[in-house]
Amino acid sequence: MLAGLLAAIVWSLFQGVPAQAGEQDGLLERIRARMRETLERMPDYTCVETIERWRQGYPCPQCRWWERLRLEVAVIGGKERFAWPGAAEFENRDIAQIVPPGPIGTGDFWGFATAIFARNAATFQGPFEDRLDGRAAWRYDYRVPRELSGYEVRDGRNSARVAYRGSFWVDRNSLELLRLDVEAEGLPAPPLEVTAVHTAIRYGRTSIGGRLVLLPAASELTLGTGEGRTSQNRISFSGCRQYAAQSQVRFEQEQPLSSPPQERKVRRRLPPGLNLELSLTKPLEPASAAAGDLLEALLVRDVRDRGELLAPKGARVTGRLLAVQQHLAPRAYGMVSLEFDRLEGPSLEAEFRARLELLGGIVAGARRQTDVVATSTEQESAILFNGRLLRLPRGFRMLWRTLP
Repeated sequence: MLAGLLAAIVWSLFQGVPAQAGEQDGLLERIRARMRETLERMPDYTCVETIERWRQGYPCPQCRWWERLRLEVAVIGGKERFAWPGAAEFENRDIAQIVPPGPIGTGDFWGFATAIFARNAATFQGPFEDRLDGRAAWRYDYRVPRELSGYEVRDGRNSARVAYRGSFWVDRNSLELLRLDVEAEGLPAPPLEVTAVHTAIRYGRTSIGGRLVLLPAASELTLGTGEGRTSQNRISFSGCRQYAAQSQVRFEQEQPLSSPPQERKVRRRLPPGLNLELSLTKPLEPASAAAGDLLEALLVRDVRDRGELLAPKGARVTGRLLAVQQHLAPRAYGMVSLEFDRLEGPSLEAEFRARLELLGGIVAGARRQTDVVATSTEQESAILFNGRLLRLPRGFRMLWRTLP
């Protein structure tokens, strides 16, 4: 499933040499049987997915910019599910409803491989002798017609189920899948504004549950429109591990160990109009920061209202980054959007609803204080950088004002 407005590209298959007679006897069935076994034995798992979205021609013809997102992706019972890192559970919503607007795709982990190798949806041509990254490989070309396809393309307003074609490469000796390319066919324009969609998935072995399994290691999604807009998502996967639902078992006959009574926390909502000075507990690194990353800061001083202590100095404030963007043309500037939503102290829990008002000090690398400024509405708080994104150090201070 894909969403976004981008631009047409030219995609050509690697040219290979047809296999000699006898070499290909039963080869395709052996490859498909191997992949079916891989998919059937795959445990439920989750990985961290980091996406860099490069866009050109949007929102202006000269505009070029990129943004970085980070998600948790899981395959549970054969279905892909997504969540922000550190979230309590995976979302039931479509991924396009979770991430900021823009091109996004699913199917890399499960959908495409299942349709091509485990179902009788595709027709094949090959094998062709080929090389991929210096490795001897077999290449097959395939096509899945629209009536057997589960591939849906969206442009934000309209959607269509489409046919697709492409190629896959396997190691010539082990028959292990190395790469899978997918290109949408017959995109109806209108109503769709998307005119080209191409996905390239690279595979590698990853340890999950004590054994090595074949998973996507990286993928690239390229989309286009006839209006000269292009977009490319460069996706990497890391931190893969087996997924297991957490459960707690209680035995009535066992007596729990005694523990000191815990102080009950006061739950409150902070009144509007209070100034809170925060200090970051970890640096914000532009080379790795991504929308979805967790944020943490500490209160620099006590928060009082009419003499009453509402939150003590050192109370923890948590949230996450909502956007990390670097605009390259027609003017270079960066933007980091951030949100804090929870304040917690030794005996306090509070909803944190506030907007960013001021930044403290000059950021290293800025020529003047106005090169890094706060800009906020009641809906969004952001830091703008005049030029490239700069590192915000540990201890960086910000002044926030609570909202009604």
